[in-house]
Amino acid sequence: MVLLLVVTAIAGALTLLIDAGINNERQQQVTEAGSYFARRIDKLEDDWRNSAFSVAQQAEMWMSGSDAAPDAVLNARMRTLLLTLLEQTDFTYATISDAGGAVLFRFGTRSQEAPQATSGVPGPAAWAWSQGDGLVYRIVDGGALRFGSTPARLTLYAPVDNAVLSRLVYPST
Repeated sequence: MVLLLVVTAIAGALTLLIDAGINNERQQQVTEAGSYFARRIDKLEDDWRNSAFSVAQQAEMWMSGSDAAPDAVLNARMRTLLLTLLEQTDFTYATISDAGGAVLFRFGTRSQEAPQATSGVPGPAAWAWSQGDGLVYRIVDGGALRFGSTPARLTLYAPVDNAVLSRLVYPST
């Protein structure tokens, strides 16, 4: 009887020890996965910011010398440039706004319907929703540029779609 009690106590202690080890390992895996995804999201954010800056610089160069051009010419030139640049980047939508926030130009490659911002100005938590394609977009500030003779700001929209989500898990895709 005593032997049975000792074996039961040892089995119980062993079970508790194994359970504690499993819980500890599971918690460590959750922590590692969380930090991995945080690093991947930070990398995507950096890529988007760098890419947006590059697009703004190219747009600034493309539009140089067009200060006196009519709006139709400005819009046509910007559409030509953005059609190429948006196809080569993660962005699918762009707007150019004046200092007061009025939209001077908008262009999109997925749908011409503007994503509606769900949070303030582009920054660490700026997001938009597009009813047309049913996607959430990350809003990225491209920076200042001149649109004709008007000082303006370029805002780009990166869709958070399956391609982006797969890059969170598999960085090489």
